[in-house]
Amino acid sequence: MFRNKDYEAFCRADLGELFETLGNYNIYMQCDSLNPDAFSRLPDGYLFRLCRRDELDVWKRILVHEQYIDDVTAYYDRVYATHEDEFFRRCLFVCDANDTPIASTFIWRSYGLINTVGWFGVLPEHEGKGLGRALISEILRTATFPVYLHTQPTSARAIK
Repeated sequence: MFRNKDYEAFCRADLGELFETLGNYNIYMQCDSLNPDAFSRLPDGYLFRLCRRDELDVWKRILVHEQYIDDVTAYYDRVYATHEDEFFRRCLFVCDANDTPIASTFIWRSYGLINTVGWFGVLPEHEGKGLGRALISEILRTATFPVYLHTQPTSARAIK
């Protein structure tokens, strides 16, 4: 299993053995309305831009450890490939000063019925810099509510 800062926090709390088990549970969160007071701005030196078609592999590597790339590819092929234009209009990156993507997410109309935050991720070496909060702030600015998010208890830092 991929170890990240959440895993380290579980270990510091002497709960490391629970990390993998808890990761198999699901949390569904619902946001009914916009709360601009919770928003934050992107720190200096970073920028937002859309994922380009030639960056699909970059997108996957932001989201999951190498061992899960095939799973994300299969999901992309099953869910997004037939709506590829829409995917690339929605998939937002945070990039560093060199225009290197380091975080990503988007809002997707799942099942044609509900708006969901999809595939939210920040590369581990860039966690703790406020990029995730700025990214979620950016996509929620233009969202149609309610918006739903699926996550696991092991993503405790992001859930906050």
